[in-house]
Amino acid sequence: MGILSLLLWTPAVGVLLLAFIPGKNTHIIRTIANLFTTVAFLLSCWLVSLYDQHNAALQFSEYFPLNPDLGSAYALGIDGISMPMLVLATLLTSIALLASFTISSSIKGYHICILLLEFGMLGVFLAQDWALFYIFWEVTLIPLFFLIGRWGGKRRHAASLN
Repeated sequence: MGILSLLLWTPAVGVLLLAFIPGKNTHIIRTIANLFTTVAFLLSCWLVSLYDQHNAALQFSEYFPLNPDLGSAYALGIDGISMPMLVLATLLTSIALLASFTISSSIKGYHICILLLEFGMLGVFLAQDWALFYIFWEVTLIPLFFLIGRWGGKRRHAASLN
């Protein structure tokens, strides 16, 4: 497993772990979610240190064919545009979780949605295949719908449907 797959699947592992923790253990839920977002942020910082800024080619590429007839594959890579987006996505996810200590309703659901959103965002920025990009794009829409609809502002229901 390459470093990109490790970065991508870190929030997904956090989601799976949170799924098995009872919802009343709020301290454990917050700790685990913060741990997994921090690990993802540290991995993205490590990628920045390894990234060769003078090489315009795709770096840290991973490629595994999924359906050769369609030409789709599990293809991940980083270029000069996706690198800062990865760091920003992981940093903002960590900040969002640290700023969410005022949330008191359905804490488990909130943290699962945030980690799923991070998983989808990282997948969008790392995907080098059309099908993989589309799947990750759709993955981001589901937790966004619930985050806006459940924990949004006054007009959250109208906003979640737009």
